[in-house]
Amino acid sequence: MNKLLQMLFLFLFCAGTASATKIKGHVYDKQTGEAIVGATVMLENPKRITNTGLDGTFEFKGVAAGPARISVSYITYKTITKSIVVLKEDNDHLKFYLESDSKSLDDVTIKTNAVSATDQGARRLEKNATQVMNIVSGRAIEISPDLTVANVMQRVSGVSIERNSNGDGQYAILRGMDKRYNYTLVNGVKIPSPDNKYRYVPLIFFRLIYSIVWKYTKP
Repeated sequence: MNKLLQMLFLFLFCAGTASATKIKGHVYDKQTGEAIVGATVMLENPKRITNTGLDGTFEFKGVAAGPARISVSYITYKTITKSIVVLKEDNDHLKFYLESDSKSLDDVTIKTNAVSATDQGARRLEKNATQVMNIVSGRAIEISPDLTVANVMQRVSGVSIERNSNGDGQYAILRGMDKRYNYTLVNGVKIPSPDNKYRYVPLIFFRLIYSIVWKYTKP
């Protein structure tokens, strides 16, 4: 009896594996053609979510053959939804081109939440994020002796700092990867690099912003 059940389970497993396949694709910026890192890709029925990698690629494994819908979204871009038919093998490599979502707002209301600046709030944001995130809370920055963004970032696990000739923090290095893979965003908006050759932004730029704001807002 046990052998019969084992054979039946093996048969069902092989049948399910045979009808399952994988879906791969890329996500690009429609205007520049540049790969978008960290875009959210959602496969419906059943709902599965992943994020694009450093080269803009995504992949879903073990997808059942048949009709399916994929949605791609990213901050400041319009969401794209596409209906596809998943084949048992040799599926097309999907390509999504996101357009910028430019909107004009009549009134803007800015609200703050004191809880989000605490360590507890930072841990909650990390837990609920759709991708891996490390957050340094406002409270942790306030009580630390750090005066620059670079000094704060080097306290994050897995992050090291490349310094310039003056010893100031220049670029963040994540787990040994080259700095060319970095994106710098403020409130979800990607900041262009001041260098006409490279896209990564020097951290000294944020120290200057901090100094100017502090100088002209202190009583």
